[in-house]
Amino acid sequence: MSPFGRKKKGKESEPEKVEATPSTSLEAASMYVRFMELTGLMDVTTISEEIRKGNLVVMDVSPLVQQGTELQLQLKRAVEQLRAVCISVDGDIGQLGNRYIILAPSRVKIFRDAPSEDESTGESSSSP
Repeated sequence: MSPFGRKKKGKESEPEKVEATPSTSLEAASMYVRFMELTGLMDVTTISEEIRKGNLVVMDVSPLVQQGTELQLQLKRAVEQLRAVCISVDGDIGQLGNRYIILAPSRVKIFRDAPSEDESTGESSSSP
C-alpha cells in the first residue's frame, strides 16, 4: 500500500474502512475562534463575554462601516469598549483590513510588523 492509503496497481482488494470520530463536545478545546458580527452597541456585551471566556473573536464590522455617520460613531464607541475589555484581560486587539477586527485573549498576541526606520522618523526614503 502506498503512504497515501491507496493500493498499488495490480492488487484488487476492498478498501480499508476508516472510522471517523466526530468532535461534538464544546468542552474539548481550551479556546475557540468565534466569528461574530458587530451591528450596534448591543453586541458589545456578547462579544465581551467571549473574550473573557478566553476565546479569540473575529469581528465583522462591515454593517456599521457601510452606514451613515451615526452608526460609525457607534462603531467607534463599541471598539473603544472592546479595547478596554481586551486590556483588562491582558489580551490584544487588531484591525484586519476595513472589514474585520481581531480580539485576542491573554494567551494570544497579534503580530505587528515593526515600522521601518524611515516610517518611525517620518522621513521619506525617496530622493528628489
